[in-house]
Amino acid sequence: MIVQIPDAVNGAFEFLGGASVWMHVRTIMCDKQSRGVSPFATAFFTLWGFWNLYYYPSLAQWASFAGGEADKDRAHEAEQNELDRKHKEKLAAAST
Repeated sequence: MIVQIPDAVNGAFEFLGGASVWMHVRTIMCDKQSRGVSPFATAFFTLWGFWNLYYYPSLAQWASFAGGEADKDRAHEAEQNELDRKHKEKLAAAST
């Protein structure tokens, strides 16, 4: 597998974008509230990530595809952790 320079650059953008989104999700989870978070931005980046899972393989840009796949996995894990936290809060409130 040979990675072309434009693919490597785009892959770096993908990984950095994923890292910044992950830091944003982590901040929300630590603060347990959302301040200034746009649902539109979240939806946009999620849709873009899923689009890239189709788009990059069609161009044989495997580094970019790998970056997009890492973003998707991190976002899913963060979403699941937040759902688990909310579920535990509801159970705790119901038991008191």
